[in-house]
Amino acid sequence: MGYYETPGYAEAVAVSGSYAYIADNYAGLRVIDISTPSSPTEVGYYNTPDRAYGVAVSDAYAYVVDGYSGLCVIDISTPSSPTEAGYYDTPSWANAVAVSGAYAYVADWDVGLQIYENLLYGVEESNDIVFHLDLRIMQNPVRGNYIVLWFDLPQQDNIVLGLYNLLGQRVRTFSLNQLAPGEHTFRLPTSGFASGIYFLRLENGFTNQSIKLAIIE
Repeated sequence: MGYYETPGYAEAVAVSGSYAYIADNYAGLRVIDISTPSSPTEVGYYNTPDRAYGVAVSDAYAYVVDGYSGLCVIDISTPSSPTEAGYYDTPSWANAVAVSGAYAYVADWDVGLQIYENLLYGVEESNDIVFHLDLRIMQNPVRGNYIVLWFDLPQQDNIVLGLYNLLGQRVRTFSLNQLAPGEHTFRLPTSGFASGIYFLRLENGFTNQSIKLAIIE
């Protein structure tokens, strides 16, 4: 019925709605409008760092396996302007991917199957205060060098904050044991973090609370 000649070597395809998403080897991810099957047209693309070998689509994200650059998560909510939402550098050479719910399953060459949790699905922002623990971010999105937090904690033993990226990778761990009695604010440095969406999870052994935040360089 129709065809579109991509600029690279078309390795894999996923279809969602009126769009086909092509893993196009050295040409990255190509987004093709297939609403008129006899005349498909490219509407957007994202140049992945290495070579795109596989792609899966779930909701507003394309999951691209990119050879030695691992798993790339691409925001395709605006098909004409895909942007990277996160990535995970897999141990070997990522060449195929499948997504189901909160998990991405990556075929990673000589190290076999790798399973990654996607915090877009795996962690939800807490709506209620659990066990009377109150955790608030004073500035969200975060601009500058610190995340400023406010707490109302009945006890401070073994309280840990974990900062996670969207793929479930913990990128920083903070202990709150050094807070002085009666202290309610804490600063977390953001130096070295790329702009994007993160989850801040409070853990004390009895309950977890998660807050979604944006860091803007």
